[in-house]
Amino acid sequence: MKVGLSSAHFFCLKSWGSNKEFSMMQDQLSQIKNSIISILNSLNLELVDLEYLGNARKGILRVTIDKPGGVTLEECEKASRNIAPALDVYNIIDHSYVLEVSSPGLDRPLKNPEDFQKAVEKLVRIRTVPRINPQAVFVGRLISVQENGTIEVLIEGKKEEKITVLFKDIAAANLEVEW
Repeated sequence: MKVGLSSAHFFCLKSWGSNKEFSMMQDQLSQIKNSIISILNSLNLELVDLEYLGNARKGILRVTIDKPGGVTLEECEKASRNIAPALDVYNIIDHSYVLEVSSPGLDRPLKNPEDFQKAVEKLVRIRTVPRINPQAVFVGRLISVQENGTIEVLIEGKKEEKITVLFKDIAAANLEVEW
């Protein structure tokens, strides 16, 4: 039985056994993405993230959506009501799963150059691998996104410091909530 629910929360896969299963689920996520993009576009929403948690018998499909100004709970519910039947028709996931549709939240993850571009002048938290000067976590104002694959962040504190980080060195990044 497939169930479509709305929830408030976020392309990654977890808890898959073999490389064959992992590759198969990546293909399924790609099919799911292609199936729901037009639905979300018709609702004036953008797909932020797509994640499957679980195994080959049961799981959770998380669809994170957004739009300028943010999304409401009602928009998440409407997206869920439109996505669930489409997934059932295409039968991409052939086992039991829960569909969660949510917003990225105030501390939205930054995953690609477009996300970083939208976050210019905002406060961000970035975790790097490897460490830089010998830190691994930085909180500061995103100054710019460069075409050479780097970002510049102004770290505020006792002494302002500008750091440059390569995209390939960013392990995780998100907006930082400003009060």
